[in-house]
Amino acid sequence: MSSGLPSTARALRTHIETLIAEVLDLDPAQMTGDARLRDDFGLDSLDLIDLAMAVETRLGIEISDRQLEALVTLGDAIQYVTAALSPPGAPAPA
Repeated sequence: MSSGLPSTARALRTHIETLIAEVLDLDPAQMTGDARLRDDFGLDSLDLIDLAMAVETRLGIEISDRQLEALVTLGDAIQYVTAALSPPGAPAPA
């Protein structure tokens, strides 16, 4: 994982949730794994692109347009980012 990032799954999830809440100007209390990015948060395609760009810049990962379209829930986004931050073949952070 990139240096400076939390090493546990819970801490990483909190870090990603905080980043998403900040970028989207959301109340962190709304940040549930099953919250739907488009329906519950009211995001449109441009909002999703802005979110992806912020995540890419701050965390040093890439999110393809295809993958971005596949992210339906906050949980999907967190799972994708967590996997992207993990070295190939490494277990998910505990």
